Amino acid sequence: MKDVIAKVRMSQQLQLVVDVNYGVKNYIRVKEMINIFSQGDLVLVGVFLMMTIIFSIQILEFLV
Repeated sequence: MKDVIAKVRMSQQLQLVVDVNYGVKNYIRVKEMINIFSQGDLVLVGVFLMMTIIFSIQILEFLV
C-alpha cells in the first residue's frame, strides 16, 4: 500500500513540473522530466519489490 501512496505522490509532483514547463512551451524539459520521474519510479518499485521478496515470510505471518 505504501508503494501506491509513494507513486501517487510522485505522479502529483510530475504533474506540477510538466504543467509549468508545458505552459511555457519548454517541451524538451517536459521530456526530460518524464524520463527522470520514470527512472525514479522504477527505482522506487524495485526497492518495494526487494523488500517484499526479502521479508515475504514476515509479511505473510503478519497477515495470518
